[in-house]
Amino acid sequence: MQNCQNGGRRRRSSGVETKLSHPKNLPLYLPYLPTTKQEEGKNFGRVRILLNQRYCLGMMSSIKFLWMLVVCMTVSYTLSEAESQKLSAYEVLLEYGFPVGLLPKGALGYSLNRETGEFAVYFDKTCSFEVEGYTLSYKPTITGVISPGRLYQLKGVSVKVFILWLSIGEVILKDGHVQFSVGIASADFTVDNFYESPQCGCGFDCNHLRLYGDVSSS
Repeated sequence: MQNCQNGGRRRRSSGVETKLSHPKNLPLYLPYLPTTKQEEGKNFGRVRILLNQRYCLGMMSSIKFLWMLVVCMTVSYTLSEAESQKLSAYEVLLEYGFPVGLLPKGALGYSLNRETGEFAVYFDKTCSFEVEGYTLSYKPTITGVISPGRLYQLKGVSVKVFILWLSIGEVILKDGHVQFSVGIASADFTVDNFYESPQCGCGFDCNHLRLYGDVSSS
């Protein structure tokens, strides 16, 4: 037996009348408690569905994050490669501290792995010229590893010493000198000899040869 009066609720239980008061015009919310096992099962099912939904949303967020990370890395790598290709082979030499004259004129292109330093430079043919009494020869493809002030594991560059052709395996820039290493032997040249790229055939002295009409390339 219930009676509402003055915004309150009267409940009669065990002969004792109690009054539950609450502010006017506000509903009184009581927590819902399942009364049967069937209702408990329904609630458990709802919780499980909610957890599954949250798990799926979390997985989707992780996948989206990984996808964005892969895209960003790909774009960064592509931009880095594009930036590298904007530079000429001679500009890359300058970037690592070398004079451009270490490469003769006529480089068609190059490839460079900036992480490992491995590179390759391409010419259309073999190029030979003289530097201070030594004859240098560059094959159509030059490979090696580049780092600041050092070129090593070189292949495709050789120097003629007397009657022998010896492969140059390393070039080091140190104290204003360029050092060419051939096995256990080496030869030093001042860096100002390489401020300009030599030309195949006449090397650094093409102007002198042009006076006599004797300019050739090989």
